[in-house]
Amino acid sequence: MLDTFDTPTIDAEESRSAMGEIDTLTDVRDRARQEARDHSKTRIGFVYAAIASVAEDSIRSLRKATKAAEAY
Repeated sequence: MLDTFDTPTIDAEESRSAMGEIDTLTDVRDRARQEARDHSKTRIGFVYAAIASVAEDSIRSLRKATKAAEAY
């Protein structure tokens, strides 16, 4: 997890980079969710569901950190 209190000031370029990372993680999350649905009756479906969950947590953390950094 990202600690929002240890987040350095983010300039415009870093903010775009963070947004790019969020976009990438969103794509990963969405694809993993789809694969989890497609394989819901198999064990691999649980793996895809876990990947989607971790991606969602990472997206939330990055969004919080970005907002906290922009507030400074």
